[in-house]
Amino acid sequence: MATTVNLEFVDVLGMPLEDDGITVDIFGQDNLVRRQAVVRLPDPGTGRTKVSIRVDDVPIGDYRFQLSSRNYQTLQFFLPLIAEGVNTRPEPVVFPVEASRVASIAAPPFRNLDQRLQTLLGSSPLALNGQNLASD
Repeated sequence: MATTVNLEFVDVLGMPLEDDGITVDIFGQDNLVRRQAVVRLPDPGTGRTKVSIRVDDVPIGDYRFQLSSRNYQTLQFFLPLIAEGVNTRPEPVVFPVEASRVASIAAPPFRNLDQRLQTLLGSSPLALNGQNLASD
């Protein structure tokens, strides 16, 4: 018995992932069923982020999906699967970037942020070496 799992992968901005592949580990609730697939991703310039994964020999039930890649954090979610059918996760899988892979960012000055965000950050305990990070 085979089933197909349809997923859409995006980064936190909703853009295609900049990676060459995602390792998908699928675990049954009792951890007796374990399957693995490596999904090759197309060039990010194509705009395609939807993938289909064929999974053999999975009984009906809820499964834990663990997705890992080189450039993004490992993440997990649960998805019910039916045998011999098509299973589609309704919302995209959003991959947070792996912090150690960030070379630089272009953050605006605090004073240029929306006032609501300034208020939130100003009331948050964000400090480095005892200095409030919300101030310029």
